[in-house]
Amino acid sequence: MIGWETEWKFDVGEDADLPELPGVAIDERRVRLEAIYWDTADLALLGWGATLRYRSASDGSECGWTLKLGQSG
Repeated sequence: MIGWETEWKFDVGEDADLPELPGVAIDERRVRLEAIYWDTADLALLGWGATLRYRSASDGSECGWTLKLGQSG
């Protein structure tokens, strides 16, 4: 079985208040993420709706490769 993920990202001001989220723990640490995206010279991955990236975090919590494949159909 293949699992699909949906990712939502939001940019809010530094003074924004988060709503109450029952059962969700909020971690207010600041972490710098750096990502490098890779593709072939003819951008074949992009054409297929796929991305390949290497991402690292300033606190060492993340360091590795991610391949996301486009959804077909």
